[in-house]
Amino acid sequence: MDKDVIMRIAICDDELLIRQQLRDKTEVFMAEWQMPYTLDVFANGEELLAGETIYDIILLDVQLMGMDGMRAAMAMKARCMDTLVIFISSFVQYAPLGYQSAIRYICMFCGESGLH
Repeated sequence: MDKDVIMRIAICDDELLIRQQLRDKTEVFMAEWQMPYTLDVFANGEELLAGETIYDIILLDVQLMGMDGMRAAMAMKARCMDTLVIFISSFVQYAPLGYQSAIRYICMFCGESGLH
């Protein structure tokens, strides 16, 4: 990736602890790869959609208070089909549906491949 390109990343989760963990992990990853980025954090889908920013990557919880993550992902993809959506959830049953609008579905607390 071109070092002059700034990656626009959003995190959207209704649990404060998960938002903080995702922020910390993202910051470490981006620093390790020395990639310039902006990072916005949201507590729900309505907040995510309220702005006009087009994100390169969105880390998105499936079950949110109010608008669920699936609907928020579809709305963000309608703005820009190039946005990469990665669902973060502890609900593995949503994984097949999640792949309709996401490139990855990470199950929190689900063994070695999940987010801990």
